Amino acid sequence: MNKFLLLCCVVVAAMFLIISCKDNEPEPVSFEGPYFNSKEGSTWIYSNYLLLQDSGGTVEVQKLEKDDTLIQGANSIVLGRDAIMMQHLFLNPLMQFATTADYAIYEDKSANKGYVNSDFMKIFLPEFLQIALDIAFSDDKWYMLADGNATKEWILDSFAMTNVSLGSIFPGNDVVANLGITLDGHLKFGVKKGSDTTILSIKANTYTLSIFFEGAAVSSNPVLQLLLSTFGNVRVDMMQTNFYLSSKGLLGIYSPVTSMAIYSIANPNQSQSLPITNDGFDKQLLHIDIK
Repeated sequence: MNKFLLLCCVVVAAMFLIISCKDNEPEPVSFEGPYFNSKEGSTWIYSNYLLLQDSGGTVEVQKLEKDDTLIQGANSIVLGRDAIMMQHLFLNPLMQFATTADYAIYEDKSANKGYVNSDFMKIFLPEFLQIALDIAFSDDKWYMLADGNATKEWILDSFAMTNVSLGSIFPGNDVVANLGITLDGHLKFGVKKGSDTTILSIKANTYTLSIFFEGAAVSSNPVLQLLLSTFGNVRVDMMQTNFYLSSKGLLGIYSPVTSMAIYSIANPNQSQSLPITNDGFDKQLLHIDIK
């Protein structure tokens, strides 16, 4: 089980749910944004399922006992924008403990776009990985997480990685460490819009958020290095999570069981699978209460 990827995926559950606390809260107001069209005090409840793959490749679905709760707070001015304040009490599917995430969301109603402030981005990766990878998210910008008119993937942020071992990104994983892979390029955070879907009779936009590496990869393993030398620059997808947004809010989050691989950017048909299988999770909307 890859704890880093699962933790990242779970944190995504807090992503669009974003909140900031204030001592003097304004009166409840209604919002007419594309993704959270409701008033202060609206709530969303989600059931949690852990997806585990056994040695034979069969995926087992385990329903967890605790639910998530998303609560819409009051509005506030953040980075010059009239932001929606959200609070998410969510369950970590891996460790099965509840925690709280507070963020701010800004919606561009006319353009059908949704943004999150850097408070979310700062906890998108575990703190020790932020330090190890020298990641510093900007405090003075909004990150666009949703675009109803998008036709291709866009990059939220990109960070240079110089001679970073894959083992340092997945600490404690002996299999990864034994691959001896070193990366030199950029760690990127990307989002792309998928097909619309319907959840509880509500139409929603599907978005896929990815953490991936692009650049050069070398290995201390001579056999693997011989193969990588023919690839040129590569892409390594480290995490992918689908989330579903509508005018009635976040309708669910799904992170499938995946197997990692290294792909040649020049020729995507050239690839090398890695002995890393990531368990997944599914957060399904159980109840919604729009004030």
